[in-house]
Amino acid sequence: MKKYTLILFAAILMFTGCAKEEAAINYQPTGQSIEISQSSDTYFIDGVLENNAFTATQRINYVNKEQQPLSELYFHLYPNMYQNKNMVEPAYMKTMYPGGFNKGGIEVYEVSVLGVKLDTEIKDRLLKINLDNPLAPMDSLIITFKYKTSLPNSLGRMGYYNDCYNLTSFYPVAAVYDNGWQIDDYNYIGDPFFTDMADYHITLTLPENFTVAATGEYTTTSENGMKSLKIDAYNVREVAVVASPHLKMFEENVDGISVRSYAIDETYGREALSYAKDSISFYNNTFGKYPYSQISVVGSEYFGGGMEYPNLVLIAGNLYDEESKTDLEWTVAHEIAHQWWYGVIGSNPIKDPYVDESLTEFSTLIYTRSKYDENTFNQLKNQYILSPYAKYKHLVSDGKVHKNTPKFKSSLELSMLVYIKGSMMYIDMENIMGKEKLCEILKSYYEKYAYSIVSSDQLKNHIKESYEYDWDAFFNKWLYSTNV
Repeated sequence: MKKYTLILFAAILMFTGCAKEEAAINYQPTGQSIEISQSSDTYFIDGVLENNAFTATQRINYVNKEQQPLSELYFHLYPNMYQNKNMVEPAYMKTMYPGGFNKGGIEVYEVSVLGVKLDTEIKDRLLKINLDNPLAPMDSLIITFKYKTSLPNSLGRMGYYNDCYNLTSFYPVAAVYDNGWQIDDYNYIGDPFFTDMADYHITLTLPENFTVAATGEYTTTSENGMKSLKIDAYNVREVAVVASPHLKMFEENVDGISVRSYAIDETYGREALSYAKDSISFYNNTFGKYPYSQISVVGSEYFGGGMEYPNLVLIAGNLYDEESKTDLEWTVAHEIAHQWWYGVIGSNPIKDPYVDESLTEFSTLIYTRSKYDENTFNQLKNQYILSPYAKYKHLVSDGKVHKNTPKFKSSLELSMLVYIKGSMMYIDMENIMGKEKLCEILKSYYEKYAYSIVSSDQLKNHIKESYEYDWDAFFNKWLYSTNV
């Protein structure tokens, strides 16, 4: 990715024609230079976390990366998915909201350029900007947002519970343009978040006693009982932050990567750290090097097992005990595998959910094979793949794996098909070509598509071009057959 380096203050002045209002970004570390991308978006966010809300001014240097002018831009307002009950899968309402449903959302006060308000339309979780003058290819525009994100009292991806704050998808983020704007409506089944690579420079002010984990590299300073967190994250799909006064941090180095584990309990915090180290090492050797300097595994107030974000994964805090050690390792290894299949290679999680999830689950499986003896491995394979599929497949009405997430009737059905049947597809693929050949193909796939967004067809074509076989029949059997 081609970039140029400037002192931030000078860069802001250059982009804004020396406009005082636009230059007043509270991110100017003395003598520190900052890179402004010419080919991807750069976000500057200055916000405060207090009273269960995040209040911020955000400026984005938006780059038109397409080959045609853009007369309109779209930004996702993902926090608005927490506005009402019908956005929560009924089966998980009580688990996600132990104290009853609690509303969250984002209120955007202003969208402007050089102090001039833009023509905008907001509908639920989407903000549309109508431009008077179309933005030409590779031209950029600095857009200012002022907003307040209210966090729900929830064990969900975004929210707070027991003084633990999960700040994920908490800011206006540019929609992906991929043969048209990708602005599918939110659905509670699967993963609705679809974002492109960007750079982030964030200043977050929060209580001094909070321990913080975040995407990217970050430093903290304290003054008058408050902590200032400065985050720099380059070439990532989004930024996530977890903050809590109860978390302890444990850290070790693997292959030049700072691996960090955050947890309340030291014993299981260190267990999670060991699983993170082992899986990072395996994936580095098997698929290609993790390209960032750190990764954080956070035992959070979260109900959903695990959730991946760039350089940071959420792990449900209830897995941090002796009874759940096996689940803890599987979950940590799965979410870390997502750093390769989602973080570095992106895909549309609404239209192509199997592209990252099936491969991630298979990656988790072969990680355990590399670590344990054959008997233990077979037990794990049965526990997480074969037995659940045999037990619940009668609940699946349509066995087609590759379909849009709204077409799955439940999260359970998606899990049975996308995670489990999809990983079984890779097991069959491995039986056809052998372990070494499949790993070779996955490594070349990682090298070829790093930092891009791939489609199902691109994934299938890469396999077809790498090994001769009747792949059309193979993929029809595994991905498109309605048989379970």
